[in-house]
Amino acid sequence: MIPNSQLLSALLVLGTLLGLGCSGPVLVAPPAVDLPGYGFSYDFRAAPSGDLQVTLSIRSDHLPDAVEIAFPDRVAGRTGFLEAITSIHATDEAGRELAVLVEGASAFVGVQGGQALYLSYQIAPRDRDLTHASRFRAIGSADRFFSFGHAIVAQPLNLNPDFDRNARVTVHAEDGVWQIRSTLPLDEAHSINQLVDAGYFAGRFEHVQRARGGRTVDLWIEESIASQPQTLADLALAVVEAQADLLGEAANGTRVVVLRRADDVDARTGSGRAGGFILEVGDNVDARTDGLTELIAHENFHRLNGHTLTFAARDQLQTMWFREGVTDFVSMQNAAARGLIEESTFFRYLGRAIAAYLNNPARQVPMSSMSEDFWTNRDMQRFPYDHGAIAALLIELELRRTGGGTVEGFFGYLGGDASALVLPLTNAAIRDALERYSGASWTAFFDEHILGGEPLPVFSQLNEIGLEVVERVEPAPYYGFRTSITVDGGWFVSQVDAGSPSAAAGVYPGMELRSEPYVPQHSVDATARLDEVTNRGIRTIQVQAGQGQRRAFALTAAEDSYRAWFGFGDE
Repeated sequence: MIPNSQLLSALLVLGTLLGLGCSGPVLVAPPAVDLPGYGFSYDFRAAPSGDLQVTLSIRSDHLPDAVEIAFPDRVAGRTGFLEAITSIHATDEAGRELAVLVEGASAFVGVQGGQALYLSYQIAPRDRDLTHASRFRAIGSADRFFSFGHAIVAQPLNLNPDFDRNARVTVHAEDGVWQIRSTLPLDEAHSINQLVDAGYFAGRFEHVQRARGGRTVDLWIEESIASQPQTLADLALAVVEAQADLLGEAANGTRVVVLRRADDVDARTGSGRAGGFILEVGDNVDARTDGLTELIAHENFHRLNGHTLTFAARDQLQTMWFREGVTDFVSMQNAAARGLIEESTFFRYLGRAIAAYLNNPARQVPMSSMSEDFWTNRDMQRFPYDHGAIAALLIELELRRTGGGTVEGFFGYLGGDASALVLPLTNAAIRDALERYSGASWTAFFDEHILGGEPLPVFSQLNEIGLEVVERVEPAPYYGFRTSITVDGGWFVSQVDAGSPSAAAGVYPGMELRSEPYVPQHSVDATARLDEVTNRGIRTIQVQAGQGQRRAFALTAAEDSYRAWFGFGDE
């Protein structure tokens, strides 16, 4: 970082070259933004090229001489966003150009005693289609634009405390060739965190609305998607109604954006956001299946667990069990209890989570030791979902056994807890809130099974209520390779066993792949397919499976004893 004295000197030199402080002609007219006495706002304008013009407007009587503004690479938790940001410049309220010094992922704007600045920049998305690698970046084409706020919103950093406490943030959706829309209602004021958290889109989207009982769901779906928009809208409204007691007033208005995954016809992914959620579906996804209902339930519940209830930045990985796995459990149980999915579907989900947990080598890594390896290790990425689901299952059983409530009831408690709504959650804060809610101590459970590396007591706890985990060894295909992903979403071969079918087929460690390999697991006669990226194009390698074995786990129940424990039939 440039020292303050050098920074101011550099800005003064730039300002002299630009003629700041002179009575020369107006260079660039400020945008038509109605700022209050002090505050800041964003103006978004989309072009049919798929680009987005952003203007950040700041006004205050006490601006520092050099305002520091962070671009997404510095504050979004990932890198690579700067590749899409161009044409950075700033003006004052009279339209005179201000000196801008870009260093790393920050812009320093010389205000020199002024009371307003307008920083403009262009988002020119490097990706035209939504894929696994591009799903958290801006995408744009002649048909549409889409981005999460974290990829496009630059944030002022060094404003004085009075400004921060009194800042009023608004989003201006100016009419242009394309109308900008968002998962947030754009005619209301929002915090900077909400703006960063939201999704923004423009262009060719089909709009479907559903309303019932004071609740409204607006769904925008890419016109190129074959999935049924009417069915998706019905599903979204049904899920919102089922989770209404948990979401509170947020359930009254829900905005859903449905995007097409260009790289995988069977893809079914998504992201909960402020004001609604995003669905990402491949061409083969049927809107009438339980799988899509489960995805919608999961992402809609994230509006509470992850976007109303937020998590401390330093604990993002350590609390992922609660943010993802517990979200899975609650959204599935809620959907089953309210008839959106079959009770047997929920039961099979628990069985899959238990089997995946017991087979995952990352099970030996304590949550407190989760590191940046998480982003490239597939076992680690899967682990919080299964660990969190089973932890929620055990917490649910203990709460019901002692009359201390339910996990869903705990979220209702958190949604009304002032400290949980204001302060980011940590594992310690979750434990303390659970103790206040249930009136019991959870210190030992958290110390051993959340923060520590002790395995979750699946076998003993479930046996007490008539559930049993049965282990057996069964035939399985053996290929002898493992894959990982880069932080940018690229796939590669990370390990090849000596003498394995993969080694014989020419697979080698470090092999760059075009996408996730096709690796069947259901038949010992199966064939895996890897598409290697080479200088001459794509080379496909087929790996015929050898004979292997795997540990298999099945969850069984005595006379559906789980129904009463999970609240089915209570409504």
